[in-house]
Amino acid sequence: MIGDVFYEMEEMDSALAMYEKTAEMGATNKHISPNTKKNFLSANNISLGAVYLKQGKISLSQSFLEKGLQQSKEWNYKPIIQSAHKVLYELYEKKNNHQKTLEHYKAYIAYKDTLSGQEAQNKLANLEIQKDVSRGESERAVLEQKARIQDLEISKQKTIRNAFASVAVLIIALGWALLHNIRVRNKVLEEENKRKQEELEAAPQLQLSMLPKENPETDSYISAASMNVAETVGGDYYDFFPQKDGSVYIICGDATGHGMAAGMVVSMTKTGLQTITRESPNKLLGKLNDTITKMNTGRNQMALTIAKLDGDSLEYSSAAMPPTYLYRQSDKSLNELSATGLPLGALKKESYELAKEKLAPGDVLVMLSDGLPERVNSGEAQLDYPAVEKCVRENANKTPEEIIKTLETLGESFADGEPNPDDITIVVVKKK
Repeated sequence: MIGDVFYEMEEMDSALAMYEKTAEMGATNKHISPNTKKNFLSANNISLGAVYLKQGKISLSQSFLEKGLQQSKEWNYKPIIQSAHKVLYELYEKKNNHQKTLEHYKAYIAYKDTLSGQEAQNKLANLEIQKDVSRGESERAVLEQKARIQDLEISKQKTIRNAFASVAVLIIALGWALLHNIRVRNKVLEEENKRKQEELEAAPQLQLSMLPKENPETDSYISAASMNVAETVGGDYYDFFPQKDGSVYIICGDATGHGMAAGMVVSMTKTGLQTITRESPNKLLGKLNDTITKMNTGRNQMALTIAKLDGDSLEYSSAAMPPTYLYRQSDKSLNELSATGLPLGALKKESYELAKEKLAPGDVLVMLSDGLPERVNSGEAQLDYPAVEKCVRENANKTPEEIIKTLETLGESFADGEPNPDDITIVVVKKK
C-alpha cells in the first residue's frame, strides 16, 4: 500500500492520510471478498496504530492496535496477529509497563516461531517430493540403460526398427513438452489478462472517488468542472481546495499511463495537495515534484496545473499541462497563460515559473487536459487547439456549465461516434 511507503520514508502525516483513505475505500469496496476485507481492515488498524505510536499519540495508538489484534484473533490471521503483538510490546515498553511488554513480546515470539515452523515443514515436504522424483528418475534411467544393452544384441534389422521407434518416441515427447509449455504459457497469459481486466474495472471507481463532490462558489467566482473517462481509463484529475481566508486553489492534471499505475500517481498528488498552506502555485508544484521523485515512479509522471484565486488576483503555474485560457471580457480577447515546467516526477529539484494576473467581472478561466483537443474522428484527424479556442471565445458570455457543455458537444460532433481514447477534463471559472 502507498501508506507503507510513506511509513518507511518516515513521512508519518502522509502515511496517516493514506491509511485513513485506505480504510474508507476498503470499508465501501464491494469488489473484494469478506475474508479479504476482514484481513485488510485488521492490518490497516495495526498500521494506523503504528503511525500514531511513531507520532507519540500513545492512547490513540493503543486503541487501534488492540482493535486490530482483536479482529485478527477473531479471523485467526496469524501474520497480522504477530505484527500486532510486535507493535504492542513496543508501545508498552514506551509506557514502562514491563508486565505488558513481556506478555506481548512472548506472544510475538510464539507466533513468529509458529509461522517459522510452518515454513520449515513446507520446505521439508518439498525436499521429500524432490527425493521421490529423483529416485523415480534414477530407476527410469537404469531401465532405459538395460533396454539399450538388449537392443545392441539384436540383429541389424531389429536395431534399425528400434532406432525408428526411438525417434518416434522422441518426437512424441518433444511434442508433449511443447504442448505442455504452450498450455502453461497460455494459462499465465490468461491469469495476467484477468488481473489487468480487474484492475481496469476498478480504476474508474478509484479515479472518480478522488474528485470533489461539489464545485465551490465564492463571493467572487462561480465554477464548474467535468470529466469524461475514456474506455481504457486514463489518469485525469481535477480538484478544488477552498481556504479559510476565502481564496481557492484550482487543480487540473493528467497522469501518464492508464489503469492503477496512473491512479497511484494521482493518489500521491492528491495526498500532497491536502496539506496545502498559503503557498504560491509554483512553490506547491516544487514540493509535489520532490515527493513524487522520491517515490521513484519511473515513467509514471504527473502533468499538473495549479491556479490560486484570491479576490481579483490570479496566481498560476503549470507542470507540462496544455494551455490554460484566460478570456478578457473588456476587449473580448483570449490569452494563453504561460508558466510551464517538466511533469512532476520527471526531474529532481525542478523549478516552476509563476504567472500573476488581475481579473475583472466577466473574465473566464478555462483549464483542460489534452483529451479534448486531441479527440480524433474516423479519419484519424485531430480536433486540435484552434477549434477549442474559437469555441471558448464565442461562448465566454455563458455560464461555466454552459461553456463546458458547448465544448463537450464540439468534441462529440467532431468525433462522429468515435470513442474518446483519453480522458477529457474541463474546468471553467468565471469572475462575478
